[in-house]
Amino acid sequence: MTSYKRHLLRPNKASKGKALPGYIYAHGGAAVMTVASDYDDSLAMVACNLNCVVVNVDFRNGPEVKCPTGQHDYRSVVLYILENASHFSMTFEVWEKS
Repeated sequence: MTSYKRHLLRPNKASKGKALPGYIYAHGGAAVMTVASDYDDSLAMVACNLNCVVVNVDFRNGPEVKCPTGQHDYRSVVLYILENASHFSMTFEVWEKS
């Protein structure tokens, strides 16, 4: 896997090694503005309030790369996190539309 920046945010009160629900976030900015770190403060609050691990993906933006490179970056990180969730002490549940 190509190396991508990802910010892992865990609640301070969480026990080390205890698996928590995972939440994977894609930042906004129309794939040309903002970076993942712009959202770390608010996502830290999400991690604490929901008692979950937040993965904030820092995908590549334009104009340095052409679309859909950033979306492919995000997809690669999501697949990697899902395949290696236990390494990050995360669990995922599939929600089906009822």
